[in-house]
Amino acid sequence: MALTKAHNRMIDGASISVKDFGATGDGITDDTTAIQAALAGGGTVYFPEGTYLTGSLAVYSDTEIIGAKNSIILATLITTSPLIRNAAYPNGNVNISIHDLTIDGGGPTAFNDTTIQLQNCTNTSVKDCHIYNYKNFAISVLGAESSVVVADNYVDGGVGGGPLGTGTAGGGINFSGGQNYMGNKCTGNTVINCAASGIVIQGGAKYIIVTGNTASYNGLTNGNGIYAGHANTCVISNNICRWNSWTPKSGSGIGINTSSYDCTNHTITGNICEYNGDDGIDVNAATNYKTSFHTITGNQLNYNWGAGINIAGYESKYNTISANQIKGNGAAGIHLNADSGRNGFHTISDNIMLDNGQQATGSPGIRCWDDNCTITGNVCSNTTGTMYQGGISVAGISGVVVGNTITNTTSPTFTFSNSNDHCIGFNSGSSMFKVGGDYKLNPAGATPDVTNVRTAKIYQAGAINITDFVGGQTGKEIILQFMDGHSTLIHSAALKLEGSVNVTMTGNNMISLIHDGIGWVESSRSIR
Repeated sequence: MALTKAHNRMIDGASISVKDFGATGDGITDDTTAIQAALAGGGTVYFPEGTYLTGSLAVYSDTEIIGAKNSIILATLITTSPLIRNAAYPNGNVNISIHDLTIDGGGPTAFNDTTIQLQNCTNTSVKDCHIYNYKNFAISVLGAESSVVVADNYVDGGVGGGPLGTGTAGGGINFSGGQNYMGNKCTGNTVINCAASGIVIQGGAKYIIVTGNTASYNGLTNGNGIYAGHANTCVISNNICRWNSWTPKSGSGIGINTSSYDCTNHTITGNICEYNGDDGIDVNAATNYKTSFHTITGNQLNYNWGAGINIAGYESKYNTISANQIKGNGAAGIHLNADSGRNGFHTISDNIMLDNGQQATGSPGIRCWDDNCTITGNVCSNTTGTMYQGGISVAGISGVVVGNTITNTTSPTFTFSNSNDHCIGFNSGSSMFKVGGDYKLNPAGATPDVTNVRTAKIYQAGAINITDFVGGQTGKEIILQFMDGHSTLIHSAALKLEGSVNVTMTGNNMISLIHDGIGWVESSRSIR
């Protein structure tokens, strides 16, 4: 005697077909009731080849859903609910696995909800699915989830898998919530053609791992390849984000933009962000919120419309930016922009900036307007000889700029603002310091202005007698390196030199002076 459906469910590990419960798969008949009956008992539920017209479906705990290669779920009957949702919603389910499904969302006006939505679930996965032609998110993981994996899916927000850059769907993959829960991963997915961001981490989510994804051609109206603004302590690694928001120029490859939530402790490493409409990586906080303690390292950030890396907003502190390759971007390679004096204490080290400033010729490799930053070991260069990128511009206070290499820059290498007098050390390169908007240490007279610097290289044409330095105050120290020409320092009450005699400074001679409240007093000298 043939096994009945009930008997078949009793066989441990056996799968059942939705056609056993009356689903036709003809693309015309409403198969909702049959499919839901197949799902009611849990276990492994299989969609054979066919096109299944269906409304909303509830999935119970301990259920595995598998689609055949040529099976399609067509969601044209949906009105307001998700196509697939865990049955205990908004409470949680456990052990749900959805894989190898092809889902046609039925068009951007079919319904206004998410295609697959899982809330408060544990040990759940969505893998190897192809989802396209939908309205809101393709996959949403919500609430206090743990061990939820969204992996190796292909999400296309375009109508019917339409041409690149013409999508109408809201977003691709969404993780929202999940505070203090571990093991949630978004890995190996391809997300294209979304009108908003491709991959979204929000709602106070924590500990999400976003790795190995490709997010491209998203942000048709406004959005990023990957957005993780309203979230903390996530790992965003080894993703590819290209051509996002290129036409409206309003979205970035990776956007850490928070408007109503503190955003801290992300690790952003090994990503490739290229040809995006704004910055490669954009970190920004609205008023009264902070975005701090992020580590941005080992990324390739090339040919974006804005900066390679932009860090700005209300309060942004203690970010580490290191070992990134940043090339051919429209604005500065790295841009740090203080707001209300609350930003700073960043470490910017060992980055390579090449040929940036394509849209704003002469933009520096690094523009740091934040306080208390350490800028060390970076390379800023133009490889073509055309004036694109300058060197390093500093406008904060109490920073350290030392050990950087600046080559082939035709705009000034270093710019120090009126408030920055704590930059120390000499950097490698042929261009001069630029101070307060003028070449104040390129002496045109007897009293160079050192108001805004502590260390400087002095260039001049021909012999000049220097009798004083403008900008002295009690306890201020200046260290001067004379690069060319033959300046002669003239001993006087304003310039008290060792031995009370004049000294001629030739190429690469150095002298240190300290102001005693009356004049400058020599403290050390190096004559080569």
